[in-house]
Amino acid sequence: MKYKRNIKMKEYTLGKDTHVSGELLGNIKTIRLEVDGELKRGSTLDFKDKTAFNYYAIDKIKSKHSKVYMVAFDDNDQYVLKRRVKIK
Repeated sequence: MKYKRNIKMKEYTLGKDTHVSGELLGNIKTIRLEVDGELKRGSTLDFKDKTAFNYYAIDKIKSKHSKVYMVAFDDNDQYVLKRRVKIK
């Protein structure tokens, strides 16, 4: 069965926001933050449809010049997709 999957990201304000926030759609089971090519510890989700999420990131994003992505995985821990987190 094929699912539509997507991640809509909200902009992250360095020094103000504590969490990266957004909305997930589809059968995404785990999300992980990627900062400058390094995958951080994952967060397991329990849903099958659209939902909002907050991922604690204040200790992971140190610079507004960092390349930050939210990476999604399915039930089999297979890569699904990733979206850029805009930092201001």
